[in-house]
Amino acid sequence: MFVSIYVFGIKVDALLDTGSTISVISPKLFDKIAPDLKPEISPAENTLRMANGDTSTPQGKACCQVVIEGTELWPLMTIADIEVPVILGYDFMFTHNCSLDIGNSRLRLGRKYIKCHLESQ
Repeated sequence: MFVSIYVFGIKVDALLDTGSTISVISPKLFDKIAPDLKPEISPAENTLRMANGDTSTPQGKACCQVVIEGTELWPLMTIADIEVPVILGYDFMFTHNCSLDIGNSRLRLGRKYIKCHLESQ
């Protein structure tokens, strides 16, 4: 499922992926962040194993501003080549008390319910 979010004011569809232990931002999206807003990148320790078995070497990690339905959050995101702009992984969902309601295509974020969609728009 996907949810519409803003990353430093840039609207994108984020993949909600409980199978991903970390949250990831694509370098293509990271490079679009305005220079005065772009967060500092710290080193990333490990290579990533993708769902298809491929590996990817991250470019680093950074705390990124994410706004979902007016709620501002600052998750730590790994910068790595992925096929979608953002993956919100288990770390994000656990930290922000999220759950997925698959039957109703919605994300619970704290006490708020947010409509999701099945494909990137």
